[in-house]
Amino acid sequence: LLLGTKWRMSTLKRMTDPTLPIHGTRSPTPPTTSNTKRPNKDVALTILNALKFNHGTNNNNNNNISKLELCALISEYNEPARELLSLRNNPDPFAHNGLEPRLQTESTATYSKAHEHEQMREKQYPIVSKIKAKDLGYETFVRNFMFPNWPVVIQHFDGDVNDYRNANHGKDNSHVHLLPLVTKHWITMKVESNNGDERCRAEINQDFMAQEYGSDKVPVKRLKRDAKSCNVACGEFLALDLNEEIIDEKQESVADWINQHMMEDPDLYLKDWHFVLNHPDVELYNVPEWFQDDWLDTFYRKYRLPRDDFRFVYMGGKDSVTPYHTDVLNSYSWSTNVVGIKEWIFEVPEGQRDHVQDWEHLRSHEEDVRFVPPHYIIVIQREHETMFVPSQWQHRVRNLIDTLSINHNWLNGANVLALQECIMNELDGLEDNLAKFGVLESVDADHKNTLLRACCGMDLDDLCIMCMDEIVHHLDIIREANSSEFRNIVALAFIYTAKEALQKGVNKQSESVVASDTSTIAKEFLIELDSMLGDWEPQIRSPRFVKLQE
Repeated sequence: LLLGTKWRMSTLKRMTDPTLPIHGTRSPTPPTTSNTKRPNKDVALTILNALKFNHGTNNNNNNNISKLELCALISEYNEPARELLSLRNNPDPFAHNGLEPRLQTESTATYSKAHEHEQMREKQYPIVSKIKAKDLGYETFVRNFMFPNWPVVIQHFDGDVNDYRNANHGKDNSHVHLLPLVTKHWITMKVESNNGDERCRAEINQDFMAQEYGSDKVPVKRLKRDAKSCNVACGEFLALDLNEEIIDEKQESVADWINQHMMEDPDLYLKDWHFVLNHPDVELYNVPEWFQDDWLDTFYRKYRLPRDDFRFVYMGGKDSVTPYHTDVLNSYSWSTNVVGIKEWIFEVPEGQRDHVQDWEHLRSHEEDVRFVPPHYIIVIQREHETMFVPSQWQHRVRNLIDTLSINHNWLNGANVLALQECIMNELDGLEDNLAKFGVLESVDADHKNTLLRACCGMDLDDLCIMCMDEIVHHLDIIREANSSEFRNIVALAFIYTAKEALQKGVNKQSESVVASDTSTIAKEFLIELDSMLGDWEPQIRSPRFVKLQE
């Protein structure tokens, strides 16, 4: 079945050799057979029982609040959660100025859209904002960037790189100081003199990296560029060479990379170094509050370790490039420059262009950001800045100087439907190939999931487990009543999107001749959840609830 085409041969190799990439250009870590964990029907059953016991039909009311009170909270948060969901892929580019959701006039807080656009023409507005970390709150990030799916650059220091070396890297400042003390040693300072003006410039501490981590085996990838390839954007023409591609990957030591290749060949790039897995005792970074709602990392830690993770270190010389791509599994990503400068070229997704009106009037007051017609954005990311990369945004990244960065893919309820879309698209391609052999109707869901996992790293059972687990977790957040009101609103919004993705996954699996055990349990989970979420309105109108309120 798997033989006969390049796609089937590639799939067969991935299934038999777990060291090969499972999606895109990422390089997974080989599994340790004795410790590899996979979600299965027992896991799904455990999550279903947790839903019933803690929140549903078997709830014994010994939790922090009763089911009746939970229904009241869901009713309270329902409207603001739905409003939050309406922001998905619907950015207001003018909201980023001063971090205000709307442009307020001195005379009145209510005004017409026509008046708003007239004022916009008179000012310079950022297409992509650069915001100081200390000024970016969690709610601002969620409302202005995460749900609207819009990029932003977060600046961790006001001054030059010396601020970083002298900063207090304690946990109390983790929302600002993403990088803990360990990465201070990754930097060396060079003093430059210009007309008597001395200034420190940071460089990669190659000696330290080679000495401390030189024996690590890391993937080094070679880029193919054709004769038309260009590294700059000039005038109206944007140099996005779609013919750039990774043509080769080899494993070599960090020491060999630094001593032999990094400075010599811009077509080579050390990417996808699983530093955290290789050095679990080293605290590489503190995940800031904005990025802590990470379902992908949670899922892999609980159910798939040590198969893979999505936390990487990149190290490349001047002009090394990551070609045009979207991130793995339609995830978000964030990328922090420890040392160096990157040029990002983004293409605004077609579905989001309609929301950005009057493009010709959008000019950034950030010197590092500019708009190139018809729908491209160029952003320069400097040292100790973090780029938030939205889901499904195609982008190309070039190192303007020698650069060392930390990169982390993540997803949550704001983009779980993009993950579901990615898996479904892979499954459609798989089913097309099965149909060519005339065997589609005879292949059950378990076999499809095996092939699907080999193609993109996740299958529909994985999606079901992830969504069920996160629904129970976020119901716990609401029920424990320890979080802020906005956190509870986000939790309910995440429950709604996870439920939608779960329903689509179950529906798709039901089309197979035999559904998987996990999808059967997920169907029961949805029935229980529908009963509970649909129960809040009659509950809060009941005489018992009125008495409870009194």
